[in-house]
Amino acid sequence: MGQAAEYAGLTQEDDGLDELLAAEPSPEAERDGDFADKYVNGVEPTQPGDPHYQEFQTWLAGLPAERRRELDETKADYQSQTEADVAEDAAAREVLLASAPELLQGRLPAELASRLEGSYALGINQSDAAGTPDEAAAYIAEQGGLPLLGYNPDQRFMFIDADSAAEDPNYAEQALLRGYYGTPEIGRLVVAFPVVQSEAGETPADVAAQPVAKLPDDFYVETSGPKPGQSDHAVNTKYLAGFIDGDGRFYPNRNFAQSGQLDLAAGE
Repeated sequence: MGQAAEYAGLTQEDDGLDELLAAEPSPEAERDGDFADKYVNGVEPTQPGDPHYQEFQTWLAGLPAERRRELDETKADYQSQTEADVAEDAAAREVLLASAPELLQGRLPAELASRLEGSYALGINQSDAAGTPDEAAAYIAEQGGLPLLGYNPDQRFMFIDADSAAEDPNYAEQALLRGYYGTPEIGRLVVAFPVVQSEAGETPADVAAQPVAKLPDDFYVETSGPKPGQSDHAVNTKYLAGFIDGDGRFYPNRNFAQSGQLDLAAGE
């Protein structure tokens, strides 16, 4: 056996080259998956001038009847769910507008904002354990604050401020109405991140997202970690501005910026 043949044999046997190559999708399979995703999500090319229009039409016309039926059913289900989500978000937005319209502008209600000095960002957090105001209060009391769980702030919060909410209102609505899980049934905890210092060009949201943020000295408190002997950091409960339930109703913390005892007022 020649050296090249020996090398090729070793590569295939030792490194699993054949299996690796076999596992890689072919260009045809990649195109099929891409076109199927576009079709189901309603973003397929529909005009002759659209990129890949003719290629897509050829692909669509060549689908077996059973595959086309399955894709049509999936597309109908997706569109129905999307319409339901849009209606749900619209209803929740009206509720939030009635209870705390300022939040959609990246600001706290006036009564809460008056307790802070200077600029601030809002951080929106979700936890499976906090679907209702009572569950949120129990969760915060048990954790000794809002735990970071070992993550950086930008991994635990969706940040908005007055400028970012004006520039991208859709992101602000997503954060407030659905959170990073995209599920309104999981409530949203609203935290104020007061800015103590910042660099030129930094927005309040920029400052809040930093692992070592330029925030009040008492903003983070040390708590016990998930395992014995471990420690973690949590947001001091006094900076928890309130809670948004699955219907979009905001429950302000009566003790916001005053004490570490969470007291969620009934939503209006």
